[in-house]
Amino acid sequence: MSCLQAFTLQCVEEQHEPNCLAHAPQLCVYPSRASATLSFNMHHSEFLFDFYLRTDFECFLCLPSAADDDEPNVNTFHVPSGFFVFRVTDYELYRTNPVVYSGDDVMGKFFSHIFAEAKAISRIYSRNMPMVELTTSEEAEYDSMTISANYKRSFTDDNQKTHHNNHVTGKYLFPACSSCNLALKPCKCKITTTQSNLKKVVGCNDDDDDGDGNRDGDGDGDGNGDGNGDGDGDDDDGDGNDEWTYLLSIVFHNLSSYHGHFVLQFFRKEYTKYTTTTGTKAYIDVGIIPLNGERNMLLKIRNIVLVDSSQFIATSLDNLVKALRKSGVDKFANTIRYFGGDDDPYFEKGCYPYEYDRRDEAERDRAAAQVGLLQSAHRQ
Repeated sequence: MSCLQAFTLQCVEEQHEPNCLAHAPQLCVYPSRASATLSFNMHHSEFLFDFYLRTDFECFLCLPSAADDDEPNVNTFHVPSGFFVFRVTDYELYRTNPVVYSGDDVMGKFFSHIFAEAKAISRIYSRNMPMVELTTSEEAEYDSMTISANYKRSFTDDNQKTHHNNHVTGKYLFPACSSCNLALKPCKCKITTTQSNLKKVVGCNDDDDDGDGNRDGDGDGDGNGDGNGDGDGDDDDGDGNDEWTYLLSIVFHNLSSYHGHFVLQFFRKEYTKYTTTTGTKAYIDVGIIPLNGERNMLLKIRNIVLVDSSQFIATSLDNLVKALRKSGVDKFANTIRYFGGDDDPYFEKGCYPYEYDRRDEAERDRAAAQVGLLQSAHRQ
């Protein structure tokens, strides 16, 4: 055998053996001593998102209808009845009120809202915000630093000291080397054109995509993009910025086991439609990181990435709220901001009528009458 695979049944091993012997034996190759050193170079992963969305769905449990006879083993269906979306940011200027919707076409309204949020946030990121003038203490700190504040390595002639600033407010943050300064910025979603087949390919330029040594996405080597992040240096829609430029994270709790099913079930192909350079219509692929055939860890639609917070905090929201409340309700900053801190129901799991009563009015009246008779008999 050429592999190290173990088998529990002899028949499986015999079926595997002819295919296995057709290949060379497996060989483990270890790095040499000179290159056997681990180092961290994904500095763009250190960038904290200035904006992200928190989202949740609410559903009714509805009984199967006559049209669902092809699924006889299904007792109830989860039908979205509403959604909640909240923009999370530290900047008071860009805060918006939480959006709660309940009514018709829940998922259609949901997709429309998150796409509008993605465009609005991309416009904020696309502004060319100049750096605010340094204070005397900030200038002294900058002049005295000889190593990068985040990378902890000395500055060199090839990797010089730069002023790292906040890209939303322009406020100076700390001295960083030039490579880290280019990496610590909002992540752009890049749209490039392949001339051979006139097809657009969509991805995110987490690393250097244009070969100029910078993560600016415009190919000119100056470390600054053209405002649309599409790799061609041009504005796609002619309004001065590309609405689908910057990556936006949407956080669900339990996306993989519950909410993600609704996103894929009600997804429409038109959400990813775009126009190619030849004027024809085409569609962008939806990115998925699957856990298995039914559950997905991550979904990506255009520049929107849907992630699951339960992958990092493996407990229920009810337990999370109870644990945080032990430290005081003042820890619920956003809840207090919009709902106040005096009412206990805002800091605990409530009781909601998930079971939707689909019986007709006459049947409900008969059931109510029977309950009344039983209560009267019990009192007697």
